Amino acid sequence: MVVLRRGILTSKVERTDKGWVLCSGRINYALDIFPDGSLRLNSLQNMDSEFEWAATGEYTGIYIENTPETMAGFSGENGFRLFDESTRTLNNGAVELQISMFQESSGMKITSFFTCFPEVAVIEFRCRIENLGSEPLPAITRFNPLCIRLRGDLGPLQVNCIGDDVNRIMFMGKLETASLFPESPFSPEFVALEDTKAHEILFFAGECGGGVFDWSLNLQRQSGHILLYAGAGRIWSALKGEWPKRIRQYLLPYAYTTNPLEEKRPPNYVLAPDESVESPEVFIGLTDGDLDDACNEMRYFLSKFILPKPVENFPWLVYQIFLTESDIEGILLEELEFAAKMGFECFSIDASWYEGSSTVPGMGDWATGLGNYTESREKFPHGMKYLSQKVHEKGLKFGIWVSPTTVDRSLIESGKILRKWIAQFDGIDLEWWDDNFAPMIQLCLGNPEVFNWVKENLSRIISEWQVDWLKWDSSPTVNYGCNCADHGHKEGNGAYAFSQVYLEIMSYLLERFPNLVGWEGIRTLRYGRANHGYGYILPGYTFQFVAEPMMGPRVWGAFSHSSELTDIYYSASYLDYFFRKRLMSGLIFINCWAMASQRLSLAPPGFLEALKRNIRNFKIYRHLLFEDVYHLQLQRPEKWNAIEYCKRDGTEAVVFIFREGSSEGKNQISLRGLNKSAAYLVTSLNKQPGRERTMSGDELVNEGIKVELPDPWLAVGFNINLDAMDPEHRKQFQKQLQYGSDILILRKIK
Repeated sequence: MVVLRRGILTSKVERTDKGWVLCSGRINYALDIFPDGSLRLNSLQNMDSEFEWAATGEYTGIYIENTPETMAGFSGENGFRLFDESTRTLNNGAVELQISMFQESSGMKITSFFTCFPEVAVIEFRCRIENLGSEPLPAITRFNPLCIRLRGDLGPLQVNCIGDDVNRIMFMGKLETASLFPESPFSPEFVALEDTKAHEILFFAGECGGGVFDWSLNLQRQSGHILLYAGAGRIWSALKGEWPKRIRQYLLPYAYTTNPLEEKRPPNYVLAPDESVESPEVFIGLTDGDLDDACNEMRYFLSKFILPKPVENFPWLVYQIFLTESDIEGILLEELEFAAKMGFECFSIDASWYEGSSTVPGMGDWATGLGNYTESREKFPHGMKYLSQKVHEKGLKFGIWVSPTTVDRSLIESGKILRKWIAQFDGIDLEWWDDNFAPMIQLCLGNPEVFNWVKENLSRIISEWQVDWLKWDSSPTVNYGCNCADHGHKEGNGAYAFSQVYLEIMSYLLERFPNLVGWEGIRTLRYGRANHGYGYILPGYTFQFVAEPMMGPRVWGAFSHSSELTDIYYSASYLDYFFRKRLMSGLIFINCWAMASQRLSLAPPGFLEALKRNIRNFKIYRHLLFEDVYHLQLQRPEKWNAIEYCKRDGTEAVVFIFREGSSEGKNQISLRGLNKSAAYLVTSLNKQPGRERTMSGDELVNEGIKVELPDPWLAVGFNINLDAMDPEHRKQFQKQLQYGSDILILRKIK
């Protein structure tokens, strides 16, 4: 085995007499070609610690799931032989190795792409499958471009599945198999396999083809080793939760993999002679340390080499609004004035802006007229270009909502949109309908005519209306189950065609409009500046929604807006707690169900005052949301949590601290990522300016910083007489005193 010098943070591929040695950051990844023609893994090693993960000499390659049987890897038994190899250096300094294997009996050619990157311990895996034979290949239902065998004596191993939270599965000798599939489009975002004895982590992430596919990591304990394979292929099951019963009954039998009919006929890729298919990417990395270290390595890699660069002052604060009334232009201009004074940075028009849209006040029917790309002059007498101009004059960005693959059925019936564009499953139109909305129908994005129609309309409105934020809604009305074979795709690969066109449109729009932001909810790493996936490790690309009705409780005697705020009175402290929980990423305010009564400007003064205060503070620290993240240790962890975002060079950090109903009001927190020999100016956003402290990095890391929550002044002040409240109000208010928050901003001063 060839071992590269430890500590080299570079990308490198070396050809040896046995095979190849790849270096990506601190990873040593060695592949050998055996005499039987098979490809085998010789090393997967952390060069810094010399920790070895690989079961040396075991088969590797890709793992294809097909029907009626499954074929695994590039093994001699399957008859694959080396066909071709090449190496190239990419513009970003990465080095890509291509290894092609060929199976003469079937004519199947599989090309594996291994991409090594400088500075980071991450390797990208993807594959292309081609049919060079004379007969169709067996239908492929899933491809896993990563398939390796790990040492059988590892462990105990802990599998950390990271999505909205962290779920851990212990993988020990008694556990024979573990198959990790996401429960929703946003979980798990990231999987880390941790050797708890050696404190070494092998971590994984995957591209999901624009959110169309899932990705999974699969582990199987076999004789002497652990088989691990990861990839994508099955369609997301997007309809979860309490959707109307009639919708679920009508949609699910024809669109989603969670139903019996679709389970019998999963998505597949039948390759005729001279056809090919490519997989989404899988990323793996190595680190020693803990879960935060693994997350930070992946975050740094994604932000440096994969994700589009953030635009200026990102993430934004977005005020999004939609109304189903006539002549709403005046109302929107009033809200624009309000949004500018509050400090919002983007003013976005949500659904129901198009010609023929609903004018029934406050009913929220955004389906009527959907599919028209001309604004409603009944609602916007001066046109959308005029409104965009007014938004830009106020110094805000302009946004617009679209749902390109779903249209009002009446546009089909009138002939304005062609019937042959409809997505179907077994000849049945894919529809979404409910008594509260106009019937909607799905278009097949895999149809070249639909692709051109969507691309041209989006390009036109972005250009003419100077759109900065495009909210492409990936709503539950969208499914990927079209098997209509005359749309330009095959019967089984409608989802694959959909994903390819999806990504092609996004790529085209970002190339034409380099500063465009959006997609909102579409999971794509390469084209998403507002990506709802990977929030755990990419908070700067994530946005939270606040969309509850403007009704209910009082804020120091006035009305609040959130279903989470159910008490009668609220202090400044609790409102800060409420906003700070949401301002750890971008924020989008939107009125619910198109009700004009739920405009943010009508919220109570106390609520808006707290929001404006927290908007101001957000702009001080938001640039740090793109930096390394640490989930900090607390002296008393029960019902407390603290998260730190810290620059890699330790010059700046922001720490969010939350008391979450604990009976203990004092705590002590040790920070991470700082320079121990430096001095830091520590600013608490609970204190008035001029109350900063100077502390050493050594003190902050080793001794920690003491906190008390809630802040007495913000929670009670000097004029709140709890005894004067009636018993029920006093009980509610005293419960709030078990909650609190602070934000600490640290800057290195010497």
